[in-house]
Amino acid sequence: MTTVFISYSWDSDFHKKRVKEFVEYLRKHQIKVIFDGDARLGEPLPDFMEKGVRDSDYVLMCLTPIYKKKADGRLNKESGGVVYENTIITGEIYRRNNQYKFIPVLFEGTWELSTPYWAIGKLGVDLRENIVKSEAAKSEIERLLKTLNGKMPDDVFFGSCQIPDEEKAKKKKSNKRIIVFIIIIAVVIVAALFGVDLIKKVIVAKENTPVGTYISESDFVEKSVKSDIDLSMEELLNTIWEDSNYIRSQYIKNLIGTGIRRYNRKDFSCAGALFEQAIIEGDEGVTAKNNLSFMIRRQEYKSENYELEDLLKQCRENGGAFASINYAMYLVSVNEWEEADLQFKMITSSDPEIKECIDWWKGLYDQNEPEGSLVLGWLLKYGFYEDKEKTASDYFEEAKQYYEDMPDSLYSESDSD
Repeated sequence: MTTVFISYSWDSDFHKKRVKEFVEYLRKHQIKVIFDGDARLGEPLPDFMEKGVRDSDYVLMCLTPIYKKKADGRLNKESGGVVYENTIITGEIYRRNNQYKFIPVLFEGTWELSTPYWAIGKLGVDLRENIVKSEAAKSEIERLLKTLNGKMPDDVFFGSCQIPDEEKAKKKKSNKRIIVFIIIIAVVIVAALFGVDLIKKVIVAKENTPVGTYISESDFVEKSVKSDIDLSMEELLNTIWEDSNYIRSQYIKNLIGTGIRRYNRKDFSCAGALFEQAIIEGDEGVTAKNNLSFMIRRQEYKSENYELEDLLKQCRENGGAFASINYAMYLVSVNEWEEADLQFKMITSSDPEIKECIDWWKGLYDQNEPEGSLVLGWLLKYGFYEDKEKTASDYFEEAKQYYEDMPDSLYSESDSD
């Protein structure tokens, strides 16, 4: 029996009722459905969603404009079921390369307004009309059932699948005419109200709009609170650009955050795939690269797309304590102890990553990882870490049981400092 997982947003009671009716219809047609309405009280929903996406044969995404906004991270709240599910889904696609598992089902709006950007171009079914009363909806649900039962629909085609090319061309041409008309009306109104000077400012502001600039989370929130009326045209244009950048950055943060959680659960294959996806999506820092290189170095994940040496180089060029420590541990693995020691020596006490690095490698130490002992010994040696009970030599002595080639010079230097 085919198993499907239902991914949907809690838009309204009416929408939830329609989704439930959809679930019941599928079950009547011998489809096993995983649906959060069946989750047991007390069951962690993130675990329910992860298991549902992973164990199902298909994932049916019930598309609405609100679903798209949540999936793309466009609402003020970054967390939530749809955001989490879509993070898992993109990781699953990247890891298993199973595009056909995820099927869009249009419930409200249009394909353009309701499809998450990562799913644009996927063939789906249109169930905006009543399944029982509408012949068109009946035809669509029959196509869906054929696919769920292992038969591909007769009219599968590739490209942007939801709208035929002829219809798209007509719509595009019509939209262009409407846009041009609106622009002309807007210019006339602005000229009448504020004069020609403002129009000149608009043109200058547009020409000077920065490309590729990143906006911090706090700056975005502060600017978005201001009324559009209070913004100059230059500020308004910048805000629109930064808004788009901000949305993408939240998606990348979700990928990295989920990857870290999966790593902590020892699900290394999924964690590595999520970090790779974050890099592909355009991680502007090196957080994903740091994490991925850390896993590859420790042989917890094997990447077919990235070489360890290249990742370490890019991370070091960006700077930061984590990249230095990670590179130092790579040098240890190739028996370059003096160079590894130099990496710790070059870390500055003002580095904002120091505390995070101490917490991370102390966590490894608490799990009896030899690497944790070695790193804490080095951090203690150069004054980045304090321990009232142990010296740097104590940590090095513990580490030497595993790192047999560790030179005695580490001990003598730490004793003299």
